[in-house]
Amino acid sequence: MKHYTYIVFLLALVSCKTDYVFIDSFKGGVYDITNNKPIKGVVIQTDSLAINFFEPIKTKNDGSFYVDGMTVKSYKTYVVNRKNISFKLYFKSKYYSCHTIDLKSYNKDNRKLDVVKLGKIYLKPLNK
Repeated sequence: MKHYTYIVFLLALVSCKTDYVFIDSFKGGVYDITNNKPIKGVVIQTDSLAINFFEPIKTKNDGSFYVDGMTVKSYKTYVVNRKNISFKLYFKSKYYSCHTIDLKSYNKDNRKLDVVKLGKIYLKPLNK
């Protein structure tokens, strides 16, 4: 009976699958620093040569955005490519100054969450 228990335990242990996280999912909102109103249509992107590159997205009417994270199944793929991960996010708009944030500084308190909450990101209007 002990042998069956060990075999079942060993099979359960071997069948576990692990996903390795390149970068977490994140969400937030973009706002005007002068009047605290949401800004729609702000383009958000990362470095184009990074392994975690995503097509530029735009903020919704309420200024919010969401970007899916990136995971891989192979540890070897994770180790080889982790040095090519970009943690920089670029916020660009025609009427506002460009803004860059580093996702590493936002992730410290959110390790246990599925989605990193960036909160409000403020952009400064360009002088006319």
